[in-house]
Amino acid sequence: MKTTSLFISAAVILLGVTTVYAGSKDLSAKVKNYYRMSTTERSLKKEALNDDTKVVLLKEAKEQIRKYYSPDSCRIRVKPRWIPSQLLQLKAEKITGVEIKGGVQQYTNFTVLYNRNNSSRRAEIQLELDVRKKVPVTVRRLQAGNKITAAVLTYQWIPIFKYNGPLIDDMGDLQGKVLKRTLLSGQPIRSSFISREYLVKAGDRVEMYVREGGLVVQISAEARESGAKGDEIHIYNNHTRRKYVAQVVRRGVVIWKKTL
Repeated sequence: MKTTSLFISAAVILLGVTTVYAGSKDLSAKVKNYYRMSTTERSLKKEALNDDTKVVLLKEAKEQIRKYYSPDSCRIRVKPRWIPSQLLQLKAEKITGVEIKGGVQQYTNFTVLYNRNNSSRRAEIQLELDVRKKVPVTVRRLQAGNKITAAVLTYQWIPIFKYNGPLIDDMGDLQGKVLKRTLLSGQPIRSSFISREYLVKAGDRVEMYVREGGLVVQISAEARESGAKGDEIHIYNNHTRRKYVAQVVRRGVVIWKKTL
């Protein structure tokens, strides 16, 4: 009887130890889960803070870009290329200003002004710009010397940093002009690609008027260059075997400027 009581007491003690051990395991798991959740929450809070700061930086930078490219005629997109972690760790309200450093290009540098520990500080960031402008482009391949008409043009949004030099953005400024070079389909047009309509073409017979005192002498000659109204071109006269520089005044007519 005594042995039985001892056995029962031992069983009760063992059950209690097991319960305590199991309880300690549950408590340990709960503590780990608590700290794991706290770490995740802290990480999410930090990411949200970084996102808020990044949004402010991009918004301020975009406002600066709009001083160079009007939102009425351009589409502007800005995305980060390099931002120091020290800035992303700041609260958004600590950012006091964003200024362009140097020129505006595809990869543009900015100076960021911010407050930290009650003092004004600066840092640099680099952003990638995608600025698109609606400009006339060719609808098909055009040869040099072709006259431009509305039928061969259409409007498209073009990434301006892809092309060197200013692009012509008004279709009316192109109509009637002559191409100096061949253009591919979909290509925008720079002012250096065009000239005014040629009134005289190289090889044309022209009438050159020479003023001498009160007299005006008319000489037939051959144009050695093409030219629009007001252009000065070289011409040649077979009779005198001389070359001249003359100014185009209308189709097939030039005025003598000097003898070469």
